[in-house]
Amino acid sequence: MNTTAKEQTERIVSVLRALNASMQLSDCMEDAEIIGRSFRLYEICLDYLRRQNVAFIYDEDQSMYILLSRESI
Repeated sequence: MNTTAKEQTERIVSVLRALNASMQLSDCMEDAEIIGRSFRLYEICLDYLRRQNVAFIYDEDQSMYILLSRESI
């Protein structure tokens, strides 16, 4: 299946949002099952972004992962 650049960008941004949400969820929960599942989603998102060769970093000031540039998508 061929995807357009816009579709690819939307996927990457969605995965980045899921990565940040899963990290925040595991930080604020006490339920072991939810923490485990959110960590698994976190790993899946990290793996996807790495396989897509997306340049991203963790910004400690914002407490979230961010894209280094739009050109990295």
